[in-house]
Amino acid sequence: MTPTLSATSRANDEQLERAVLLHLFFESPAMLTDDEVRRALAADESFAERDAIDRAVRDLAAAGVLRRVHGVVALTRAAARTAHLLERS
Repeated sequence: MTPTLSATSRANDEQLERAVLLHLFFESPAMLTDDEVRRALAADESFAERDAIDRAVRDLAAAGVLRRVHGVVALTRAAARTAHLLERS
């Protein structure tokens, strides 16, 4: 069975969500602005890439992993604790 465009897009979205999450894990406990996250992860400043990063942050916040307030992004307490525990294993 050939992957559909939507399955491929979802896989790309999940890969970018992992990248955002890992970046915030490594920067924790720092709180980063949306722009700082975009600059760290974008290979270029294309609209498509910025939009994909914004979508990843939005989806992670909706899942309760990130907190996003007034353009500032940070791990939730539960996500930060999980990162801390995984780092030690």
